[in-house]
Amino acid sequence: MENSFEKRVFVFGSGIISKLLIRILSEHGYDVINITRPTNKSNRLFALSPSNYEWIARLGHDLKESLPSFLLKKMKLFFGSHENLISLDAENHFMNALAYMVKEDCIEKSVESFNLDAIEIDHDDCELSYEDGAVILKSSNRTFKATLCFFTERGFRHQSIFDYEFLSKSYNQTAISFFCETSNLDSNTAIQIFDHDSILALLPFDHNHVSIVWSCNQDLYEKFQKLNEDQLSDDLNERLKGHATVKIKKLKTESFRLQKRIAKNVYNQSSILMGDAAHVIHPMAGQGLNLGLRDLRELEILLKKRKSNNLGIDSFLEKYNRHRKRDVVELMYLTDSLYEFFPGSLRANRAWMNKALKMFEKSDAVKTFFMDRAIQ
Repeated sequence: MENSFEKRVFVFGSGIISKLLIRILSEHGYDVINITRPTNKSNRLFALSPSNYEWIARLGHDLKESLPSFLLKKMKLFFGSHENLISLDAENHFMNALAYMVKEDCIEKSVESFNLDAIEIDHDDCELSYEDGAVILKSSNRTFKATLCFFTERGFRHQSIFDYEFLSKSYNQTAISFFCETSNLDSNTAIQIFDHDSILALLPFDHNHVSIVWSCNQDLYEKFQKLNEDQLSDDLNERLKGHATVKIKKLKTESFRLQKRIAKNVYNQSSILMGDAAHVIHPMAGQGLNLGLRDLRELEILLKKRKSNNLGIDSFLEKYNRHRKRDVVELMYLTDSLYEFFPGSLRANRAWMNKALKMFEKSDAVKTFFMDRAIQ
């Protein structure tokens, strides 16, 4: 007879990834205790890959209808000069869309409709320990024992007892995000501009509005703080060179320092890292949430194939770690290469960069490779 705690797990997290994780674990018969904390509400725009959008939709009977989305069909990437262009078009590769643009609150409302079956405990009201192959959680007068502890977000103090190692790097940039009106933008088209002082992305979520994610170096970030709405609109329109026109009203921004943070291994002593707890990369590729969703999809596949209900055994965790590492490492090197290569190439060896970009623009095979990585 199996130990009573073998189908109990702990999930540390309050966001989209943690709620979807609880849904998956519950569907496979696990008792879930969810350790939550207050979260800062934002309303970011996510570019969900087609496969991730369809996967989320499959988790709920009417989820697809409750996830209003704007199809992103084209992308234009400019490198310094607006003559250096890489264009991506879903139709040229027999795809319906490159991505589905969905607001964060839409995903959260859809996920909350699942009526998740889990015991909730405040993270300030619990202590965690690891003993003899099991995770022990004490809260008030209650004690719980589980085979595995999931962390889906950074910042939980309890994670420190598992002694994870990370590859870390500062990008020396601050990302600023906000919404604004737009006109003169090609239908269903995103724009990304790699410049000497920033990476500027315009992501449409309807035909008249865009989300702007502007990854700025320190000088530009300080300049940004001094601009009013009209001055900021003028600066952005100068950078866009007529490919789109923006008008900022009632500016409300969010900002965060950019860094890379990748766990060398995502499991240790009956615990496992997923989502932002396991990997944070530069937002230029729009893969942050998508990577977390691919974590969940891989876990779901392994749950269906498991031979034991005890998820804390090394063979299960090692298999998950091995399957996810390649995907994360490939995207890490891709984003790092873009970050390192193009700003430097704008200042030196411009002729070589121009030649490389023209070859990329003409190669359908190379474009298909990069698109296949992004739409998983």
